[in-house]
Amino acid sequence: MSTVRGRGRNVEIAVDRALPAAGEELRTNFSERPDFYRGSHAVANFGALEPAAAEIAAFRDLLAEFGITLDGVSGADSLAGTLAELQLAYLGPAPVAEVSALPRS
Repeated sequence: MSTVRGRGRNVEIAVDRALPAAGEELRTNFSERPDFYRGSHAVANFGALEPAAAEIAAFRDLLAEFGITLDGVSGADSLAGTLAELQLAYLGPAPVAEVSALPRS
């Protein structure tokens, strides 16, 4: 299960599975309380994942459906160019401690 942590009006999302699957899981969770995060800004930690631009754009758009603005992503260095094309900030490599602490099914 991907982890969502609120930090005031900001949200941190740690993704621990393929982005389309994580997006559907988040859609289900957010649908239970659709306005809870409305107006929030989010950063996502993709860990070692290297999703395609279309997957990242779909993830960004899914968050926008619930009023959440995706500001940036941490993860593999190879994501930097893709994120720049999508006008999202690259926040650097995912910290190892955070990635290893992600819940596993």
